[in-house]
Amino acid sequence: MTSTVLAENRSQILACGIALALVICFVYSGVLDHDFVGYDDGDYVATNPQVLGGLSAAGVEWAFSTGHAANWHPLTWLSHMLDVELFGVDPGRMAAMNVAIHIAVCLLLLLLLVEWTGALWPAFAATLVFALHPQRVESVAWIAERKDVLAAFFFLATIFAWTRYARRPGVARYAAVVLLLVAGLMTKPVLVTLPFLLLLLDYWPLGRMGDETCTSENEGGLLFDRSSFFRRVLEKSPLFLIVLASIGITLVVQKEGGAMRDTFFAPLGERGLNAVDAYLRYLGTTAWPVGLACFYPWRPLAAEVSRWAPGLMFNLTLLGAVSSLAWWQRAKHPYLLVGWCWFLGVLVPMLGIVQVGNQSMADRYTYLPTMGLSLILAAALAEMRRPRWQVAGVVALLAVAAIFVAITPKQVATWRNGETLYRHALAVTEDNYLARFNLGTLLLRASPSRRDEAEFQLSEAVRLAPDHGGAQLNLGATYWMADHVARAVPHFEAAVRLRPRDPEAHLSLGAARFEQGRIDESIAHFETVVSLRPQDPRAFDNLGMVLLSAGRFAAAEQIFGRLLTLDPKNENAEAGLMEARRRLRLETE
Repeated sequence: MTSTVLAENRSQILACGIALALVICFVYSGVLDHDFVGYDDGDYVATNPQVLGGLSAAGVEWAFSTGHAANWHPLTWLSHMLDVELFGVDPGRMAAMNVAIHIAVCLLLLLLLVEWTGALWPAFAATLVFALHPQRVESVAWIAERKDVLAAFFFLATIFAWTRYARRPGVARYAAVVLLLVAGLMTKPVLVTLPFLLLLLDYWPLGRMGDETCTSENEGGLLFDRSSFFRRVLEKSPLFLIVLASIGITLVVQKEGGAMRDTFFAPLGERGLNAVDAYLRYLGTTAWPVGLACFYPWRPLAAEVSRWAPGLMFNLTLLGAVSSLAWWQRAKHPYLLVGWCWFLGVLVPMLGIVQVGNQSMADRYTYLPTMGLSLILAAALAEMRRPRWQVAGVVALLAVAAIFVAITPKQVATWRNGETLYRHALAVTEDNYLARFNLGTLLLRASPSRRDEAEFQLSEAVRLAPDHGGAQLNLGATYWMADHVARAVPHFEAAVRLRPRDPEAHLSLGAARFEQGRIDESIAHFETVVSLRPQDPRAFDNLGMVLLSAGRFAAAEQIFGRLLTLDPKNENAEAGLMEARRRLRLETE
C-alpha cells in the first residue's frame, strides 16, 4: 500500500476518526466521577509529593533521576505533573486525560490499518472493536496506568514514522524514528520488542525483504532475500542498542525497587508453564471478555502438574497449530503471520519469564499485543473479493463493537473507587489475596474505620498469603485498634521479619513492645525507624516519649531537640523537651 490511500480517503477517514473519538468518549464518560483506587495511585499521584508539586525544574530533575515505584519512566512522571498543573488533584480529569490519549492511540491505529490494507471500513471496524474492548479498561481507567496509553501512543507513532521512512528513507525520517522510540521507552520499557516488530513489518506490508512475491507452491511465501534481511537488521542496529540500554536500566531499577521476584517465588520452569497458560488465557479473554479483574493471583501450575497438564498440552497444541497455519499461509495471506507474531512477540516481556510483581497475567498487558489481532481482522476483511462478504464481515465487527458499547461502561464502573474495584475482583476470581489485602486496608483506613470487615478481609489475605508483610502488619493494626495487644503482636513480629526495612512495621512493633513493658526492645525498634526514615517526625516523637518514660532524660532531650528541628511547631516536642530538661535539673539538684 502507499500513502495515496490516506490522501484519497481523507474526508471519510476524518469522519471515521470523529465517530471513533465520540464513541470512546461516550463509553468512558463515567471516569469523570472516579476517585483514586489506592492501587499504585498513591505512589504515582495521590501521595507523591513530587508529582503533587506540579511541573517545576526540581520535578523534571526528579523525574529523570528517580527509580520510584520500581520504574524509570520520566515522561510518565512529567505527564502526571502536567495533570496537576492543569487540573489540580482531580482524579476524574486525570482519568479523562488517559481517555484522550487512548483516543489518539486509536486514531493512529486507524491510520496505519487504512494505509496497510487500503480498505477504510474494515480498518475502522477492527479499530473500533479494539478501542471499545473491555480489556482496554484497565489501561485507560486506571490513573496509575497512564504509562500504558502513553507507551501505546509512542509505539504506534514510531511505527508510523518507520512506515514513512520505509517509503522514502532519509536521515531526518530515521531520526524521527529514534526519537519516538526513546520517548516511548521513557514512558514504559515494554517497547523493547519494537525493533523486532519493525522487521516483521518490513516483511509485510512494507515489502522490504525482497522484490517480488513467489507464487510457486514449492517456493511458497514472500520472496525472502537473505542479504536484504541482514541489511534490514543492520539498518535497525541503533534501535537495538537503544533497547538494550533500556533493558539494562529497567532490570537495575526494578531489582532495586523490589518489583522483580526471584526464583524462590517462581522457579523458571513454573514461569514457563505460566507463560504458555497466559497466552491462551489472553486469547480467551479477548474472545470472551468476562470475569476481568484488576489482579489475577499466581496459579501454582508446577505444584499441581497432573491437574493442569491436559490444559497445558492443549494450549501448546493450539498455539503450535495456529502458528503452523500462519506460516503455511504466508504466501497468500502474509498478514496472518505478521499479526500473529505481533501478538506472540509483543507479549513476551509481560509473560513473567522475568517475573515482575505477583500477578499471573494482567488485562493491561493486552493493549499492544492485540493490535496485531486487529491487523489480522482488518486485512482479512480487506482481501475479501466479494463485496457482500466484506460488508457482512464489517457489519459483524460493528455488531461486536455495539455489544462492547453496552458492556464496557460496566467494566469502567468497577474502577470508580478502591472498594468497587476490589469487591469486583473478589466476585470474579478465587483466592485473590491482593484484592482482600487492598480492600481490608481501605476499610481499615476509612473514616470512620470499618474495623470488623477489615479484620475479616485481612485475615483471609494472611491465610492465603502468610508471607505478605503488608497483610500481617495491617491485620495486627485491626487488633491494635480493638486494644487486643496480645493478638496484634505476632502479626507485627511477622511484618518485621518479612519486611525488616519497613518503618511502619517497626513503629507498630515498637509501640506494642512499649505496651508490654519491654522498653529496651521498644527503643530499639524506634531507633531503627529513625535510621530508616530520618525525616519522619513520628519516629522521633515515639522514641523521645519512650526514652522519657525509661528515665533516659539526656537522650530524650536530644531526640526532642532533633524533632523540633524537623518540625519547629510540634507541641509534643516542646512539651517533651521541657519535661526532659525539668527531670535533668531535678537529678542534678
